[in-house]
Amino acid sequence: MGINVSKYNLDVVLLHEGQRYYRVVGNNEMGFQQLCTWITANGCQQAHICMKATGQCGYAAAEFFYRSGHDVSVVNPARIKAYSASRLKRNKTYKVDAVLIAEFCQREKPTFWSPPRAVFSALKALVHHLNDLKTIKR
Repeated sequence: MGINVSKYNLDVVLLHEGQRYYRVVGNNEMGFQQLCTWITANGCQQAHICMKATGQCGYAAAEFFYRSGHDVSVVNPARIKAYSASRLKRNKTYKVDAVLIAEFCQREKPTFWSPPRAVFSALKALVHHLNDLKTIKR
């Protein structure tokens, strides 16, 4: 399954038994739950979910799917871009990107991701907060 993450939405393509299923859900807890139900409704009990590492927007989804028992890969965007170039893909829409990510996941089988330990997440949150304070001070 490929997920193209944006701030407010997840564009999702599920490749299962030769079929492509497309869906857009909110990038929030309700959207994540809808996707879990949708995956099962399409006959897939466990999915390999792949998304680009695009900052903070996708990590809540990655963590949710990881905790739901799915295999998750968070991939460097440069790998997806190189894969796109190798496939001579030039169109760029949310849906096309989701298809590309799903195909990349299916063919390249990227390594699985796991959430960082809580101490690293807390440190990362503090650094983001510090950067926000520095921005406000300017």
